[in-house]
Amino acid sequence: MTDWKLYIARHGLKLEAEPASVRQDGSDFPQGSQGWRCRIFNAEGECILLDFFANPESMNLPLVLEALASDAATMINNRSFEDWCAELGFDAVDEGGESRRIFALAERQHKQLEALFGSSGVETFAFCNGEVEFEREDWEEFSDQAENEGWNIFELTADGSIIRLMASDDAGVFHDDLQAWSHVREKAADGNRLHIVALEYLRQFAPTHHAEVVSEPPSFAPGT
Repeated sequence: MTDWKLYIARHGLKLEAEPASVRQDGSDFPQGSQGWRCRIFNAEGECILLDFFANPESMNLPLVLEALASDAATMINNRSFEDWCAELGFDAVDEGGESRRIFALAERQHKQLEALFGSSGVETFAFCNGEVEFEREDWEEFSDQAENEGWNIFELTADGSIIRLMASDDAGVFHDDLQAWSHVREKAADGNRLHIVALEYLRQFAPTHHAEVVSEPPSFAPGT
């Protein structure tokens, strides 16, 4: 299964799930499966409500995202009911109306994803395989949080060619940069959103420095 950790951290996604006996439209979940009523929240607190089924021991946010991304890709690549049926093996003649009912659920789910991620964002979500591509200005969203902890990611040259994760001198929280690096590494390992994003941002824009920061013990000591 795709590793969704970075995508979850970048967008601040959270899952709330509770057992459900039937879907929102009153239809049954597949026989022998555990149904769930799921709420997925983004960093702004916006939420979508959807149905899902999975064994309790395997129910988690990455599993839900994996299924939603696959469904979204199918909808994007097969806009018409007939194409969607051909792709998934449903009966397009559909005399009993079951295929139409499931297609309507898929369309509703896709619109919810568009509400959560945006129209272009849902297409990125569908095909990203859990990966995230940052823009240089994206760190501004997280800079104040990092500063409050006593560290930040700084551009040391006017052209932004040198980027470093450093202790903030004004905060006085860390004795040196090495302590700040250790703090970020440990928090990222614990699954903290801010620190996972920080390390990935460095990996994309300052890969050599990223290798220094994540190495333990550090492969480079500031000032040497």
